Amino acid sequence: MRALRALTIANVRSFVRDRAALFWTLAFPLIFIFLFGFIFEGSGGAGLDVAWADEDATPASAQLRAGFAAIEGVDVTDQDRAAGIASMQDGKVFDYIGRKTPTSGQELSYLTYVFKVFGTK
Repeated sequence: MRALRALTIANVRSFVRDRAALFWTLAFPLIFIFLFGFIFEGSGGAGLDVAWADEDATPASAQLRAGFAAIEGVDVTDQDRAAGIASMQDGKVFDYIGRKTPTSGQELSYLTYVFKVFGTK
């Protein structure tokens, strides 16, 4: 254990002596963070536009749509299946959620996965 501690201390001292390494490791990333933060500070909030096609028309489907619509920054647009897929392919919406039946699994699209992993308010 002493050898590992001695080696770690030697490597840290070597790193601290090299001013170029310190600049590129610590100062340069901070400069970029502040530079890009200053440049893009007033660009507006990031929102997600989602196309929703409810072919199921059940209460569970309406509840799922209401859950997506309640998320801040998510704009849910009702469209039919063809228009929703076309909007996603054209880049007008971030995701297309088509719900045919409760067990079809189509509601578990990429956006649903993202909100499940990262949580919602």
